[in-house]
Amino acid sequence: KSDVTVGEVEKVNREARFEKDFKRYVMIATYSKERQRVLNKKYYEDAVKIFDNIEFNKVISNESSIGVIGCGVTFGYVVEALERLGLADKVDVMKLSTPSPLPYNFIGKFLENKEKVLVVEEGEPIVEEGICRIALSFNRNVSIYGQYTGHIPREFELSTGIVAKAIKAFIEGVTPSFERKAAEEIGKRIPALCAGCPHRASYYALKRALRELGKKGIIVGDRGCYNQGIHPPLRAIDTCICMGASIAMAVGFERAGVKEPVIAVIGDSTFYHAGVQPLLDAVFNNSKITVLIFDNSWTSMTGHQPNPGTGVNAMGEPSLRIRAENIARSCGVGFVKVVNPLDLNNTIKTIKEAIMYDGVAVVVCRSPCTLQYLRELRKRGEKPDKIVLIEDRCVGCKLCVTQLGCPALLFDEEKKKPIVNRELCSGCGLCSQVCPREALVLESKLKEEE
Repeated sequence: KSDVTVGEVEKVNREARFEKDFKRYVMIATYSKERQRVLNKKYYEDAVKIFDNIEFNKVISNESSIGVIGCGVTFGYVVEALERLGLADKVDVMKLSTPSPLPYNFIGKFLENKEKVLVVEEGEPIVEEGICRIALSFNRNVSIYGQYTGHIPREFELSTGIVAKAIKAFIEGVTPSFERKAAEEIGKRIPALCAGCPHRASYYALKRALRELGKKGIIVGDRGCYNQGIHPPLRAIDTCICMGASIAMAVGFERAGVKEPVIAVIGDSTFYHAGVQPLLDAVFNNSKITVLIFDNSWTSMTGHQPNPGTGVNAMGEPSLRIRAENIARSCGVGFVKVVNPLDLNNTIKTIKEAIMYDGVAVVVCRSPCTLQYLRELRKRGEKPDKIVLIEDRCVGCKLCVTQLGCPALLFDEEKKKPIVNRELCSGCGLCSQVCPREALVLESKLKEEE
């Protein structure tokens, strides 16, 4: 990270207009063939000419016969690695900022008089393949190293250390080993849902509902912070593939004839973005599936952007709040109910009804994102409720810890009692509903009892 100096922002006043050109904008078979020729020229000729001379592509030259090409973020790793190895003034380095299309002549010139070049890129070796083609077309007698030669790992992210090891092996003419040995030396830090996250309550209620029905169930997950429900102790989802896959896969499981109940779990933002169409498919195909929509009113995983159910738009302006349950009803779903997942018993009861329903059933589990809830409290100068442990009621059964996995709850093995981290506790009250001895109590209720 580094400071960024922002220059003067130019104000541009443009009049919105649309110039009709059916040959350009109407892509039916009649016009698309010619348009492909135009686009190919723009991509393979015009863009390449620009990228051949663009300032963001540059070479640090030491007049060496050995070169290293860093693509995007890996350029920083390359520079640091060379400095660490004491090779910064002994190797030519290219910073490649435009991988598609590749700057044809710029790369061809760099490969001139090179004996060997290492291509450092993350992900698939797309740039490496392109550079091999350019070397061949320029008839450069140069050896290209990278992922195909085993010098750069194809999986995971790169780092300065990994790149340094790759460059050292590349210079010495050997293939490096990238065994991941650090895992045993570093303490495990399992990702988790936030303390007080309503999704934890929804998952717990779902698992309780299945258990009380004597069913295992197949829980099909989706993309969002709720996919942290895979981690222990919840272990609450069986799949998580891509955005919008939950409902569609649930339909597939059910149509394939699985005997267990199939439950799709999808967040409100994901539902608005990619869940409505598969919900229509589920109704259209007479599927018997249950859909839980985890509605916390925000796109929390990526930074709390608003969604159609938030009530404000991306500009912060008030907007119509579109409710997921209304969309479900308009899709023809016969069973639609809204619950507060922090009302545990009602949520369990409703999910059981949904699972037993003969058709598509939707349960909207609505409770605000805890981080947003705490922000709103701070704005009003208020503090959240807290959980208090009444020690003489606690028998040390560990249910609160082993069933929920809330970061605000720890366990003292000597005292055989849970420990409430008051800094993290948001007062959601879930653990107080799970505790069979009523040993965990909200501070506000404790005061009422007194």
